[in-house]
Amino acid sequence: MKVGLVFPFVFEAASLIGDLAMRRLRGSPFQVYRVEYEDNDVFLLICGQGEERSFRGTEYLIQKFSPEFLIHAGTGGGLLPGIKLFTTVWGRKFKSISEKEEIDFRFNRYLNLFPGELRVKNEEDTAGLILTVPRIARNESEAARYHSLYSAILCEMETFGFVRASEKNKVPYVVFRVVSDIPDSNTVNQFRKNQKKSSEVISKKIKIILEKLLKKV
Repeated sequence: MKVGLVFPFVFEAASLIGDLAMRRLRGSPFQVYRVEYEDNDVFLLICGQGEERSFRGTEYLIQKFSPEFLIHAGTGGGLLPGIKLFTTVWGRKFKSISEKEEIDFRFNRYLNLFPGELRVKNEEDTAGLILTVPRIARNESEAARYHSLYSAILCEMETFGFVRASEKNKVPYVVFRVVSDIPDSNTVNQFRKNQKKSSEVISKKIKIILEKLLKKV
C-alpha cells in the first residue's frame, strides 16, 4: 500500500522523519521524503504555508506517487475555550474563510482509526471543525470571534487545500492538527518549545495510524 503524508512545515514533520529514518527524494518542486514501512511505501511532502500551496502539493503527491490513503498533519491555534496545549484535533468538518465553503469528512470507514485508541499519555483528543484562515488568530478576541462564527476548534492555514485536492482526486484521508499555541502571551513566548513537543506528538499519532491502517491491507 502507498500512503501519502502532507505537512505544511518541516519542523512539524521533523520527529516523524527522524523516527522513521525517512530519506529525501531529489528533483521535486517540493520537499519529499520516502521510507519503506513494513513493506509499504510511505511518502511525506512538505507543502509550505497557505491553502493554495497545500492544494498544489497534495495534487503533486497524488499525481506523482499515486497514494491510496492520505494523512494531513501539523500544528494550529486552539480556538475552543479551555482547550489545552498539545490536544489533538481530528477533522470532522473543514471550512475555508477564503473559499467560503465547508466540507464534511465522509470517509466513515476510517473513523475507527481515531480518536480514542490513539491517545498518548498526558494528552487529549477531540474532533470537530478545523478552520482554514488567511491569518492565524493573533489575540483572544480574534480567536473567540472565529469560534463564535464558525464553531471551530482550531485554526490554521493549509488544511482546506489538502481536503479539496483529496476530494477532487477521490483519495481517502484523515486530518489532524495538534494545538501548539493559544492566543495568550504565555504560549506565544514558548512557541519554539511548543513546536518541538507538538512534532513529537504528531509522530506518535501517525505511527499508530500507520500500524492500524496497514493491518487492514
